[in-house]
Amino acid sequence: MEKDEVGELKNKIAEIIINCNLIEKKMKQIISSYIASSRHLFIEEILLNNKIINLGSKLGIIEYILKTEGFDTSFTSSIRVLLAKRNIVAHSDTVLEKLRITDVEIFEDPDSPDGFFYHPIYEYNDPPVSATINQGVLKYENIEKIYSDFNKHHELAMKGLKQMHYDVIKLKAN
Repeated sequence: MEKDEVGELKNKIAEIIINCNLIEKKMKQIISSYIASSRHLFIEEILLNNKIINLGSKLGIIEYILKTEGFDTSFTSSIRVLLAKRNIVAHSDTVLEKLRITDVEIFEDPDSPDGFFYHPIYEYNDPPVSATINQGVLKYENIEKIYSDFNKHHELAMKGLKQMHYDVIKLKAN
């Protein structure tokens, strides 16, 4: 695996985590709109802070609002997939496990303590995977598959959350 491939792998993992954070931000906005308080900052940044209410609990609040108001709930399964895929890559200690440094390029660098910059050359014989345990069964998931599944469900989740936000705003306007 070349330097660019390692960078691409890291970018995919970062994209999964960042896009999950954006889903959570949208959920916070919806909950805040539903509460319809003039204290949006308090609700979104204090009350719904990750250290106080975790993402799974926010999803529970979203599901409560959906059911209470009779809104479409079909997209919540996509949010659950997102959470699972994000947790797989965010907590994995196996993604880069089989990555080996096979060589090092050395460049002069007058700003470094020893006058050189070292650039590792990586090799990855097998596709990157993440190990998970589900109901006592060890399973390896290919990062490309995780990334692909995440993107598919991210699109469905975000579409559903945008519609829900619109419905909540419309509901509060009446």
